[in-house]
Amino acid sequence: MSLIGLLNLLGKDAGLSGALSAGFEKPSCQVVEIRDGAKAAFISALACNSNAPIIVVTAEEARAAEFANDIGVWAPNRPAIHFPDVDVPPYSLLAISNEILAQRVSVLGRLQQQLESPSPAAPIITTTVRALMRHLMPLKEFLAHSLSLAPGNQSDLNEVTRKLIAMGYQSTPLVERPGEFAHRGGIIDIFTPNAGWPVRVDFLGSELESIRKFDPKTQRSFGSPHPLLLTPATEIATWLGPDLATRLEEMNLDALRAD
Repeated sequence: MSLIGLLNLLGKDAGLSGALSAGFEKPSCQVVEIRDGAKAAFISALACNSNAPIIVVTAEEARAAEFANDIGVWAPNRPAIHFPDVDVPPYSLLAISNEILAQRVSVLGRLQQQLESPSPAAPIITTTVRALMRHLMPLKEFLAHSLSLAPGNQSDLNEVTRKLIAMGYQSTPLVERPGEFAHRGGIIDIFTPNAGWPVRVDFLGSELESIRKFDPKTQRSFGSPHPLLLTPATEIATWLGPDLATRLEEMNLDALRAD
């Protein structure tokens, strides 16, 4: 169900239109008081008047997830995605469920795609203060460990598998969950965190012949060949080794100095 038609009618209300105007005025920090039940509609109205990504920060995890669902009803043309809290101490990768980790990396991947190829359908991200406080790798590090593949390009299959391992992907006999890959012969199956379906990358010698989605249940490929952007499978730069925390802190400090 979509309420975008109702949203257009609400936009004609003087109170709502005034609040929307205030939201876009400078200085960029504005305080707009609005009842809880109308917040999803207001955020969706903001999204309809802006092509920029929007981040909605709440105090509770359940409320952030609920916001993503509500906004999806009001603004179906803008993807509303939830950036969840892992609810574990920083850098404790073993305690994070694969589903939550994949969802968080998926959001980072969507932001990366928006940064590289701006789209009018920029994402609306709902999250909590606690989820935002977790230490992430710097943007430059995330970009440096992303990999672009396209049919017709020359790529070394063994080098691609080595990069996948360095990016945090787990080698498995059969791909079933995000963050996994499987290699057999001239084929690599990969399930990226920011994709709904895994993909099958088919090599012919050193040439990347095709990239197609496939159903992990039937193992049948479908759809047309397409380029692929592989983001890291983890939000923590595990490739930095045992001095991970120190190296991350140094990179963030360097980024702050550069700004």
